[in-house]
Amino acid sequence: MYEMKIEKIGTISYVNEGKEYFTEFNLTPKVKDFLKEEEISLACLIQDAWSWYEANLFYTLHETKNNKFGLNFKVIYFGIIESRDYVVEEIIEKGFEENINEFTKEEIEKGEIGLSSVKDPNKSFKVKYILIKK
Repeated sequence: MYEMKIEKIGTISYVNEGKEYFTEFNLTPKVKDFLKEEEISLACLIQDAWSWYEANLFYTLHETKNNKFGLNFKVIYFGIIESRDYVVEEIIEKGFEENINEFTKEEIEKGEIGLSSVKDPNKSFKVKYILIKK
């Protein structure tokens, strides 16, 4: 079976109600190359621990009413959205997405974060991620 090569770029932890949570941040080679071309530091993809857990992860776990995910999570950045248009109830995105099918069985949610190019400050885009149980 093909296994996608992903690169770990960092880990954050957070203690809530006596439990320590860990999230590992990773990205695919194509996303790494794109960010390098736009002169963006990979550190931009590692979320602030408080914001990540309190504003995102705990909310998501509460909304799904699923507490069986455990305490360890993994984020994989796997795609870029350079533009998004809405045409007659259809969304058309320009960019790319790497195949992450091997990770979808553990999927908790998919999302995206917005960034701006350092190379061209007028260029902005979104980086797609999947959050999975580790």
